[in-house]
Amino acid sequence: MLADIIPLIFGLASAFSWGSGDFVGGVASKHVNVLTVVVVSQLSGLVTLMLLGLLAGETFPDLGGLLWSGAAGLVGGMGLITLYKALATGSMSVVAPLTGVVTAAVPVILGLYLEGPPAILQLLGFALAIAGVGLASGFDKSSIISSKLTHGFVAGIGFGLFLVFIGQVDETYFFWPLTISRGITVISCFSLAFFSRKLSKPSRTTFPLLVLGGMLDTGGSGFYLLARQASRLDVSAVLSSLYPTATVILAYLILGETPKPTRVIGIALSLAAIPLIKTPTP
Repeated sequence: MLADIIPLIFGLASAFSWGSGDFVGGVASKHVNVLTVVVVSQLSGLVTLMLLGLLAGETFPDLGGLLWSGAAGLVGGMGLITLYKALATGSMSVVAPLTGVVTAAVPVILGLYLEGPPAILQLLGFALAIAGVGLASGFDKSSIISSKLTHGFVAGIGFGLFLVFIGQVDETYFFWPLTISRGITVISCFSLAFFSRKLSKPSRTTFPLLVLGGMLDTGGSGFYLLARQASRLDVSAVLSSLYPTATVILAYLILGETPKPTRVIGIALSLAAIPLIKTPTP
């Protein structure tokens, strides 16, 4: 019984942490450009992980761990850069729903190959969760007919593969795989910032938000890895992918932003999926 609850707790903690990070980043992006938000928050997360790795005295990963961690950082960076390009073209409302759906779907599909099929009720839970993520992210008719769907698909593939790759690291490692992957992502983001020359200096009031957003994002990755180490790939990934629900709820509670009916339906589907996903795998 406890073995079934632990991954649920870690997975939902990951979703809440990632969703909170997105909320904080969204608030900060009203005062500074999005590229600055991404770079500073990712860098603060990297520093946090390095310090924790040193304090914990954790041994450095073997070659396999290095390769999986590096690959996770590469695809994660690809996802972030693609999302930034979507923001720069003003198509985020179209890209976000597809990104969320693909992010959750990729580990489910690959999980069938890597770990075999889950329980039938879990499959139903995955379907509800993926639909809920899409709706909570703002899915509507424009998301179907838009010519900019490629951004959402590529970003979702990147984030989904990040969940798969970082989840392949041996359970004896924790902080350093996350540090390595974050380091690769930071390099990708700095490269984009260098060539675009759009990096700006955040104000004294905005900078703490960026640091907080980075720490929350780091917490989301950490909780996901804990969930992955305690459960199947698809279970941990789908639970963690429910983060848009947390973002919408926080926007309502803190900013008073009333969600659209489709987002409310998405939240309801996400919540309904949780007990189904928790079903023990035969």
